[in-house]
Amino acid sequence: MIIGRKQFEMALKLHQSAAVSDLVGRDPQLATVYDVRDVTSEAFPTPWTGEANNRDQNSPPLLRVCPAAFGYGFCGGTVDGYGLFDYFTMGRRQSSVLINLIRDIMGPVTPADQACHGTKQICMNAGRIMWSDIPFMSNTVPTQIMRIGQLFITALPAEMTTMSGRRLVEHLKRTSGFPKNGKVQLNGLSNGYFFYVTTEHEYNGTYYEAGATLYGPNTLAYYAWHLARLMSHLLGTGSQPPLQLQASDANLDKSQRLEQIAGQPNTGYDFAGLTANFGDPLNATRRAYAPGESVQLSFISCNPRNSLALRGHSFVLVERYSERLHRWIVASTDSGLYTRFRWYPQAFFQSVARVTWTIPAGQQPGDYRIRHQGHCRPLMSGMLAADVRPFSGVSGRFRVLPDGLWQPGKSLMEEPGWAQRDSNLQLSLSVSPAAAMTADAASALRFWPSLLLTGTNFCSCMLLNYCFSIGL
Repeated sequence: MIIGRKQFEMALKLHQSAAVSDLVGRDPQLATVYDVRDVTSEAFPTPWTGEANNRDQNSPPLLRVCPAAFGYGFCGGTVDGYGLFDYFTMGRRQSSVLINLIRDIMGPVTPADQACHGTKQICMNAGRIMWSDIPFMSNTVPTQIMRIGQLFITALPAEMTTMSGRRLVEHLKRTSGFPKNGKVQLNGLSNGYFFYVTTEHEYNGTYYEAGATLYGPNTLAYYAWHLARLMSHLLGTGSQPPLQLQASDANLDKSQRLEQIAGQPNTGYDFAGLTANFGDPLNATRRAYAPGESVQLSFISCNPRNSLALRGHSFVLVERYSERLHRWIVASTDSGLYTRFRWYPQAFFQSVARVTWTIPAGQQPGDYRIRHQGHCRPLMSGMLAADVRPFSGVSGRFRVLPDGLWQPGKSLMEEPGWAQRDSNLQLSLSVSPAAAMTADAASALRFWPSLLLTGTNFCSCMLLNYCFSIGL
């Protein structure tokens, strides 16, 4: 709060006193450059003018950044937000044998690692902690620069201290070919989050920001050197093209495994409940809708990230019954402008998908239904064998009326025969009492409350679900 208030007051003061200038113009030049690479893979020269003369004469001519690691200062917290444990304090330079022992169990710290990070005592070697072949903190960092006329927006996935941001901006302005009246705007927390960036002097203070500077004392120097390289490419004065990760099955598989270990709700396995199935609708539709109205449905669902590897997959299908073909045909998917798909994780591996279809003007009248589909990792079978199973659920049948036919307050009586044109679909009109309830009421009936899933009740739930899964 202290830091935030001071930032707000200064930002407001600068905004109110700022001089107005046109950086865009009538015909602005638009360009962007985006790069993704392993920051530890390259050695680079110091980007600061004259800094080489101030460094130790025995230091190497080229610099490197270190694999990601958190320091003791990070665990100590800040002035307006202390850490969880009193043992860690700001500015601490001494390590602890006990803490280091616990740290090395998760990810051992080699003498080379500690030497690379300098004055920062490592409390978590995040770049070397591997879960399912995925590091706790990646060394692959995205960077981006966008140009709008004379304005250059630099996107970094980190928080910059005031002085580190100032130095970075001034360094980029010295790039060959940079416009005389150009402005550089630094946007942090962009395209990801890799904690803090400090100057080398701030880093040696070993406070919270230094402990959260993941890649060692040369982190700012690397960003300055690398972004200047991207700026040269954007201005046409540099020749090295940016790097980007290519879409591949291996990367998609890594993304799925990352979500399983990320600690977020409902990642890894899915559970529908003891008496429910994946895809079951939790509320019923009306018998008819007019263009401009919205059809809203909730379904028992699974983690949508289970379907990442399937290109062209749609979680929502709006289907219309064709009288000529005597079958359902797809009228819209979740990529349509009028469909909305939202996923809400619940307690104990459960989740709800809420689908909204706003019927556009001119929509072809007829009989419709909404299907929700995806893939799940069933809780019990997933523990025995890591399989992914498709699921699908469908709403009841409803009528879309022609434009201007429906009148507010008019009772919508069932038209003779329209709901019985296909005898195989008559069952869809039989709405159970639970399905006729609101989504929240049905959810309370079908889903186990999180407060009950403790101790003996948790074990009983697991045992009952296993018995159901094997057919006992």
